[in-house]
Amino acid sequence: MRVPVISLFTGAGGLDIGVGAAGGEVRVCVEPDRDCNLTLALNGPRYFPQARLIPDRIENVSTSALLEAARIRRGQRFAVVGGPPCQPFSKSSYWLKDRRKGLRDGRAALLCEFARVVCESRATAFLFENVASLLHPRHREAFDRLMSQFAEAGYSCTHEIVNAAEYGVPQKRRRVIVLGLRGGIPPTFPLKTHWSGGSVMARQGGPRLPAETARRAIGHLNVRRLAEAGEMPSGKWAKHLRDIPPGMNYKFHTAWAGHPKPTFVAETRYWSFLLKMHPHEPAATLQASPGPWTGPFHWTSRRLRSGELAALQTFPPDYAFAGSRRSVVRQIGNAVPPLLAARMIAHLVGQAARS
Repeated sequence: MRVPVISLFTGAGGLDIGVGAAGGEVRVCVEPDRDCNLTLALNGPRYFPQARLIPDRIENVSTSALLEAARIRRGQRFAVVGGPPCQPFSKSSYWLKDRRKGLRDGRAALLCEFARVVCESRATAFLFENVASLLHPRHREAFDRLMSQFAEAGYSCTHEIVNAAEYGVPQKRRRVIVLGLRGGIPPTFPLKTHWSGGSVMARQGGPRLPAETARRAIGHLNVRRLAEAGEMPSGKWAKHLRDIPPGMNYKFHTAWAGHPKPTFVAETRYWSFLLKMHPHEPAATLQASPGPWTGPFHWTSRRLRSGELAALQTFPPDYAFAGSRRSVVRQIGNAVPPLLAARMIAHLVGQAARS
């Protein structure tokens, strides 16, 4: 029998695809965003056919209502998964003029909502995902509060900053993941399967596989018939982008890099500014709300197409996204890579079965 799963902050369904691939069964999804709900409706019949969608904010949904919608009986083994909005804790927000960070941002309370559902429902296991900077000292209070809620409810937890590239995702995406089991011994993380770097790291040998590269993931999509409107940058920094070699960012145009006519000063821009992918390396972290000059850009000096973004996140090729280009980019950028989710959830569910 498949393990029932409650999905919170479902978004476009990255975690949920992983649940299915890991042998679980999503029974209920909670997601207020309209475009995300349309995306879930488009793909639900194939990827999570048993899921009931609750199109509301989690603050408005009681734990008992979730259990009823998920058809979960008292004493039954089940799991809760979710990644609350990360904007309050993201490093990207440090570069914004209007920034509310950490516990001062109202969205930070959603961490406690996740804990509320886990603890009140007495879930057998849970997976929590968020940005790695949640462990930064300025945000540590929020993380420690979350962990205290779990401990007081009798959960044994393990957390780790996970690099998705080390589990076969063609993207160097670093996120903090918390795995929890009710009672017993704290869960472990699955063994890493890949190197996070490119060919140099791969040649060091060992039990891991070479990193999955951007070219392997999206090279077949670099064809004219798949071109999208606005993918070719124009304007102030277009020529600068074309001059930057793959794997480099704006620092190529600095004295630090030896440029004869530097335009920028090193360490004065965010690292993803004019960042260009290297085809033989995993991509850098995909952004949910990129500015016009925020990378990663394709190694051919254009913006990534929506199909390429989805492939770098390991969404299935037939997975459809609803909404405008901006909305689709946001949905994909906010998602947990399904391949990473599957490997984490399969390992967690296996431990839950033995506990």
